[in-house]
Amino acid sequence: MAQASLISKYLIDASSIFDFWLVTSGVTRPYHIKVLKFRAIWDHICSLIDNGTILVPETVSEEIVIADPELLKWVESHKKSLVSSDPFQSELKQILNSFPSYALKRVNKLNDARIISIAMGMGLTVITSEHKNFGTLSQLNPKLPNVCDKFNVKWTNLPEFFATEGL
Repeated sequence: MAQASLISKYLIDASSIFDFWLVTSGVTRPYHIKVLKFRAIWDHICSLIDNGTILVPETVSEEIVIADPELLKWVESHKKSLVSSDPFQSELKQILNSFPSYALKRVNKLNDARIISIAMGMGLTVITSEHKNFGTLSQLNPKLPNVCDKFNVKWTNLPEFFATEGL
């Protein structure tokens, strides 16, 4: 697994990657790479991944099982640069103690906890397309941005990331 460089700033969630690639129920996600401008943004994100500014958690490869063949090829070509949550077990334990449903739910929910644990341990900002719940923090279905807030982990959505990076 990849070691983070000193320039690492972000950790990207699968939801943000999916927003460039997937068509769900006949609906194209917001930044689909078939749109030339969005392909250029995706290519820029890839360059930030390649230079270590954005890290990709290895859990992303678990979530990308039925996807665009080009995306599957991209994940396969980046397997050596994926970041493991293994070194961040104490952070993961804190999250699971606060949100035990993460361990009982679908794989992508446990992956959310793993992503937050990596960001927590490395001081990274999570890039996610998941929406924050402005009501009560759900113990049964916690949203990634809300859990990040609870553990003082910075997070951003794609439009905010685009603005920050001047895209």
